Amino acid sequence: MTILFAAPQSVSVVSGGLRRQMLETASALERLGYKVHYLSPEQEISKLNVDLIHFFGAHPEHYATLNLLQSSEIPTVLSPVFFSRRSGDSLSALIRFQDLLSQTPLLSLSELQMRKKSCELASHLLPNTKNEAQFISRAFQISTSKMTVVPNGAHTSRFLNSTPELFHSKYPYRDFILYVGDLTAERKNVHRLILSYQRLKHKNPTAPPLILAGALGDSRYAEKIKSELSKSNSIHWIGAISHEDPLLSSLYKAASVFVLPSYFETPGIAALEAALAGCEIVITRHGGTTEYFEHFATYIEPESIESIEIGLSNALKNIDNPERAQTSEKLSDRIVRDFDWDSVARHTAAAYQSLISITK
Repeated sequence: MTILFAAPQSVSVVSGGLRRQMLETASALERLGYKVHYLSPEQEISKLNVDLIHFFGAHPEHYATLNLLQSSEIPTVLSPVFFSRRSGDSLSALIRFQDLLSQTPLLSLSELQMRKKSCELASHLLPNTKNEAQFISRAFQISTSKMTVVPNGAHTSRFLNSTPELFHSKYPYRDFILYVGDLTAERKNVHRLILSYQRLKHKNPTAPPLILAGALGDSRYAEKIKSELSKSNSIHWIGAISHEDPLLSSLYKAASVFVLPSYFETPGIAALEAALAGCEIVITRHGGTTEYFEHFATYIEPESIESIEIGLSNALKNIDNPERAQTSEKLSDRIVRDFDWDSVARHTAAAYQSLISITK
């Protein structure tokens, strides 16, 4: 079976979770015997010779392509990777209002309307969590019968068997609090994380350092982060690390606590990787994270500095818990069993086969 993958152009410049999900799913599908190609701008939709097209991200860029494919017999699936802190009902009401405005000839479709139409036009949707599926159902008024939950994943053997020596050979930090991800995306909430850590350090001077790994650009939000970094001797930015770099798995293993304070995650691939390496996990409660980490993580309210501070403090206390090693092992076993990329590929392939059998 030949599958064509399609992603928004931004994945070529932003090494985020969407890109990781697409590349790892492709590799795992190829191990199952599938042929995976990538949609390029010069390809003509009418001449595609594939069994199915898989779109990644409910992105406005996909709307035109999915619209063109309506005259084709090629089935399409879409992994929306879409969530919001606004309620599904409020987004649904906003879309209805925008639909009324769109009846005015001079007004084009909004980004939100195109996201909804992309989900409507796709033959089937593959959300990463039940929470995401329910949210999309309410926001876009799409039945969950058109959806199959396919989880996100992690390269389990790589991160489970990591060692800290490579990181220790390059950096002096030990047993630290770690954040890995885009520092300049406001959704990731790094500025509030820094403020929370500063409060923690003020109350507990012996608290370990905070290490930030990720891209830091020149936006206004980035300048706020840089300003805070200049004030602290306990917060260290070590730059972006390629996902393929062996230093990344060693970084996770060297850390004690991993924190992901985003406004939402579905569910945060970096947190899965860090958990495999044995980190105590502090993570946002929004976006379906509890479906992955269950009772094995400390959940925080991302808009509350106090909540993040308390989450970090509790995680540091958990490190000294005699039962921590057993708890960490249980979480790792769960990730290996349910969220390895090969398992994700099998779920994805089953959805493909089901859709193709229906459309034939």
